[in-house]
Amino acid sequence: MLELRNTTALTSPKLGYGKTIDSNNIHNIKATTFPHALKMANRASSDEVPSNILERANDIWRRQHPTENFGLSYKSPDPSTYYTQQFGRDICFATGSAGLEAISLLGDGPLIKSSRNNTCYNDALNLFTNCTDTNAFRRINEGNAESSQPTMLTHVSTYAHSPENLTPSGFCDRHTYTKFTSPFTDLAVFGDSFSDVGNIYNVSNDTQPGVWSYNGRYSDGRVWEEYLLQFFDLPDRMTPSTEGGLNHDHAFGGATADNSYIDAFSTYLNDSVPSVKDQVTEYIDNQKGDLSPDRLHVIYVGYNDYWCIVQQVDTLYQKGARQFLIGNVPNMSSWAEASLQPQDVLDSYDVLVRGHNEVLSRLVAGFESSHDDTIIYEQDNFGAFECLDSNKDFVGINNIKDPCHPTQDDSCESIFSYKFWDYYHPTTHAHHVASTFAIQSIHDKVMERKTTSKRYIKTSLRKRH
Repeated sequence: MLELRNTTALTSPKLGYGKTIDSNNIHNIKATTFPHALKMANRASSDEVPSNILERANDIWRRQHPTENFGLSYKSPDPSTYYTQQFGRDICFATGSAGLEAISLLGDGPLIKSSRNNTCYNDALNLFTNCTDTNAFRRINEGNAESSQPTMLTHVSTYAHSPENLTPSGFCDRHTYTKFTSPFTDLAVFGDSFSDVGNIYNVSNDTQPGVWSYNGRYSDGRVWEEYLLQFFDLPDRMTPSTEGGLNHDHAFGGATADNSYIDAFSTYLNDSVPSVKDQVTEYIDNQKGDLSPDRLHVIYVGYNDYWCIVQQVDTLYQKGARQFLIGNVPNMSSWAEASLQPQDVLDSYDVLVRGHNEVLSRLVAGFESSHDDTIIYEQDNFGAFECLDSNKDFVGINNIKDPCHPTQDDSCESIFSYKFWDYYHPTTHAHHVASTFAIQSIHDKVMERKTTSKRYIKTSLRKRH
């Protein structure tokens, strides 16, 4: 039984996770402004919380379960890591919801800085107007902006992601593309476990992602970018950046967009997993001269920070990159891991993912429109996996809810009929479906550029004559 500490013997109280704090800091929290924070701080330093509870729980867990993860999470080898990540996720949800609400209150577009005559530019009307004469203020006056979800959802386009409303090119069982020449020569991939082909495996002494992993992948077979290479008849072996090679895969399982925002610490490595920002920096540092404009630079990471994603596109652009593929986030509320979460978390998933994809799409489109020499392909992972669910019989996947391997102790004989390898990652069959959406996006952009080029040539010839 855990002992309760004797707080009278301590010069400063200890938090439950083993840190010390100045008791004066607790009393500096204004009860009227932050009543819940004050209550939590007081409770954390009270006799109700055992001293160093998580550190002691770690010792017990590691002795009793030396090879197992905690909380059914491949990212959480022990209780301390798990609850630190849960805290980070709660912070992410809180800040993300507030940010998305702020974005929604801008109306149908951002407003430029007010001039001296108190006028603002309203993108919805394409004219200058009084700052209070905007959709955002009208919604507030009408009482529609009291909560983040109703307000934000009025500006989240779900139509394009509804399987019944997808164009023929969007159906996962009947794409419109045929074989066409690759517009790029090779790939450089930055991201997380969705694209990792062996980096975590190499740096963890071949222990992760586990016994059911295919050559260090978080799946039972090849992942989506390898099917992309195969389609274009490019060298179809993605090489982990920890090994070197032509097709560089810098993705690391568990990576976030930026460790200064959410630190992806791994107890297995006893260090932080390289974030997308770190991956891009290392990649550029190891290159000789400018980056090849013929190389496709892929960035795919979760909904941690879409601003960072666009920043990395710009960083690569400044070094010579001109072709990019950006992936959005799947519907996490229909992911296998969703079965482990309460309804309020699922509601947060739904709001944040749709809001993230909406904002990311706008930012990517804005970057491309302001850089005429740049091509950005968008991989609609949300649409891909939603379409898979709606057309599972055509695709040949029977189970779209359960993981084939709930734990590393659970075998699976008919994995080809599963959508999920474990609670967090797709099977290679599902990865193949995702790759077809990437190929379709590339095809559509190539055809669009050809059509635009032909029109430009015809217009120029007419002007000469």
